[in-house]
Amino acid sequence: MTALARFFWTISALCVLNPSAYAFSFTTTPPTQCGNLGISWTGGTPPFQLVMYPVFGTQRNVSIPTTAFNNGAGSFTFQLPFPSGQQFVITMSDATGYGSGGTTSLQTTGASQGGLCNTTDPGPAFTFDLSAELQQCGPFVFSDYNGAGQPVTIAGTIPGGRPFLLFPPIGPTMFTWDADVAAGTVLLFSMVGVKGGPGGVSQLQIVRATDNATCFTPTSPPTVTTATVTLTPSTAANSQTSSATASPPEHKISNAAIAGIAVGGLVILVIVAALGLFFLRKRRGNNKRSRNTNLDLTYDPVATTGNHLYSSAGVPPQTLAPGGGYVSTRFTDQP
Repeated sequence: MTALARFFWTISALCVLNPSAYAFSFTTTPPTQCGNLGISWTGGTPPFQLVMYPVFGTQRNVSIPTTAFNNGAGSFTFQLPFPSGQQFVITMSDATGYGSGGTTSLQTTGASQGGLCNTTDPGPAFTFDLSAELQQCGPFVFSDYNGAGQPVTIAGTIPGGRPFLLFPPIGPTMFTWDADVAAGTVLLFSMVGVKGGPGGVSQLQIVRATDNATCFTPTSPPTVTTATVTLTPSTAANSQTSSATASPPEHKISNAAIAGIAVGGLVILVIVAALGLFFLRKRRGNNKRSRNTNLDLTYDPVATTGNHLYSSAGVPPQTLAPGGGYVSTRFTDQP
């Protein structure tokens, strides 16, 4: 990180929780791969800086020249180094502290409009681990940041909301935070250490609901619930603003879907009943035919026809000679 970036991280310990520090807001033009991203704002105190947080990527710091701010207003354009489809947020700061300009809503990089640049993520200087689940007022653990160099600073970034900083004490590379963030809030976490390199950006985290609300204080991040965070690429063409708020998406089953499920279940029951009746009737028919075709194993055809194998009316019996030959009779042989 540059000396200016270290300056912002340091003074934020005193200013980030002071509501009066958020003296301005900013807007951005629609982001595209390797396209020019425009930033506009009114108010604030130079110098200004942007921090871009790509989801599950590496944060990028952008210093804004003082010449970009005149007569209480500023504008600045730079090339966006993200590939198409990359989700990210931007936090803007001024001399009063980190995040004093707020954070954009969740952005998604659009397709390239012809610009060329290197979109390869530079990779973090070190890694860290997070707890499996983030719960309201529950313990949330940051660990295994051995390569950071202590002390470390953790940035909690709420898309469309107010960012905050955490300062783990020097010691074991494990820090437990009581998550004083309301259920439903969407968060990103990042970390930097004294060695100067960023530790990467987490995946989007959603605060889960609990019955515990004892952790909240006047300095806790405000609840962010008035808009929906879109987790898929956005096609909106209008400018995005840092004053937007966000909440996790709801998943509901419509009444029509419920009715469809009920009708489908009834149809399946009718089909099963019809098949059961069909096979039952078929089995009864087979049993009836088997009773009509029973064999009499006590029947002896020899006993009923004398010593002959066959007998029929009008046809004299023919006997076998002792040697198996045919015995001629006058009734069957012609002269």
